[in-house]
Amino acid sequence: MSDSDSDDPNKDDLPDPPEDSPESQNDAGSPPESPDPENKKDQESSSSDFDEGPEIVETNPVDPFGDSAEDYDHEDHDYDHYEDGLPDAEHYECDDSKDPFEAVASSIEENLETNRKRLGSGGNEMSFLEHLEDLRGTIFKSLIAFLVMAVIMGAFFPYIAEILKSPLVRAYGSHEEAAKNLITYRPFEVFTVFIQAIFMGALALSLPFILYFVAQFIAPGLTDKEKSVLRPGMTASFGLFLLGVGITYYLILPMALYFIIFFAKKAGWEQMWSAGEYYSMVVWMCLGVGTLFQFPLVLILLCYVGILSPEILRNSRRLVVVIVMIVAALITPGGDPLTLLLLAAPLYGLFELSIIVAAFVDRKQRAELVKGDG
Repeated sequence: MSDSDSDDPNKDDLPDPPEDSPESQNDAGSPPESPDPENKKDQESSSSDFDEGPEIVETNPVDPFGDSAEDYDHEDHDYDHYEDGLPDAEHYECDDSKDPFEAVASSIEENLETNRKRLGSGGNEMSFLEHLEDLRGTIFKSLIAFLVMAVIMGAFFPYIAEILKSPLVRAYGSHEEAAKNLITYRPFEVFTVFIQAIFMGALALSLPFILYFVAQFIAPGLTDKEKSVLRPGMTASFGLFLLGVGITYYLILPMALYFIIFFAKKAGWEQMWSAGEYYSMVVWMCLGVGTLFQFPLVLILLCYVGILSPEILRNSRRLVVVIVMIVAALITPGGDPLTLLLLAAPLYGLFELSIIVAAFVDRKQRAELVKGDG
């Protein structure tokens, strides 16, 4: 027995190494491999990693939502956790180099540019402050037109007062009777009459200019087709206002005043008129009826945009008759049936006229749709 064998007393207790192991090969006489410095470093690093804990190896999995979704192996993976399978990669393409807010702003700008081209506005863009500035200019010009007409009406106030007294003169049948029964009994009643007369005349004379300024304000936001309707609409609005004022001035007021005077004489009373109350009644009745005569344009506009239709208007005739009678009874001063009919008849006539115009507009729109589809 050699010295090496005697030095290790536990040698006999160790199991024999496997035949394929490096130790068995070394015992067989093959020279041991020289230690590689790099392998030694790798072993030391692996041992240190083992001491610290298991190493987490970062992999580069295929992103099913990215551009490489087409190379993803669908057969080797379980997709049961997806409800509808993997999403389509085309819906998730995104340019990381572009700010999402800039992308949204660019999309909105493209939509606005498309709408401007469709509306035929020529691509003129105005900010919110510019719109407010334009609105301020419109209001300022309207006020200037009203004030200029008010100055003119103030300069000719005596003639305006005589014009407004005309319904009372026709009701009495003579100018002397009307002048004798028109009195003032309050200190500032003359000033009130002066203000009301100027207001009525200035509004009537400045209305065409106000409508023109309003048309200038809204025209840039309209299509060429809508602009072609704007001018006739403004003209019709002014014409209907004058029609309402004329019917009130020449028919409704003289007839209503005549019935009041007639029944006062039958009762043996002397009818005295307060100048302030009389002129206030004349001014506000003319303005009220002139404004009320605008309702056909409102109905036609609602039919034009599709909210109403000629069929709905035709089926609402009974309801409209009741509404017209109630409104006429509230507006007419005398309350007599003749005056009520004098106001209700033109209002209902305008309603029938609005049905005819709405039907014409509806047929024209249908013809344009058919032509566009063809």
